[in-house]
Amino acid sequence: MGKSQNAMLIILRTFDEPPEKLFEAWINPDIMKKWFFTSELTNIYTSSEPKVGGAFEILDFHDEEDYYVLGKYKEIDPPKKLRFTFKMPHINEAEDVIEIQIKPYESGCKMTFIQEIKIPTEVGLTEEEIETKLKEYHDQTEEGWGYIFDKLSKVLKTMREVSFYEKMLGQADLSNDYFNRDSNHERNF
Repeated sequence: MGKSQNAMLIILRTFDEPPEKLFEAWINPDIMKKWFFTSELTNIYTSSEPKVGGAFEILDFHDEEDYYVLGKYKEIDPPKKLRFTFKMPHINEAEDVIEIQIKPYESGCKMTFIQEIKIPTEVGLTEEEIETKLKEYHDQTEEGWGYIFDKLSKVLKTMREVSFYEKMLGQADLSNDYFNRDSNHERNF
């Protein structure tokens, strides 16, 4: 392996959740393991120490292989901004930097995702070959994050729906429920 080139990836995305919920999804390991380069079915381990200098680690197992995602928090400003390093050692040793900016938007929030990508390139490539490789890597990375953000959106939606039903159940008066009827009434089954 030779040198590396840098590229910038910027993705704008809106979510139906308030900024606090989206921010939490980026730092809470119980939520991260549902969407951040893993799923509950394939996740082996997820940890997060959300403080400047703290680290996060995700271990996923699929296709008979371990996949790691590693990072260190560089800046944390809840619920507006998060900046961290990002590394996937099973792909290469390059360490990218990701910045998440979150702002209220309509009834939810808008996320600006910025990834400073280090792309390994082989020695001896022409400028045209390097440009082609940079574009391919950029486009593949953007597509991958698109799938991940779709998953994040679904996880947040499910959490919102579960929270709604839990609130509804908590407010329900079960004292008049059919099965809690006065014990003097005999049931014929």
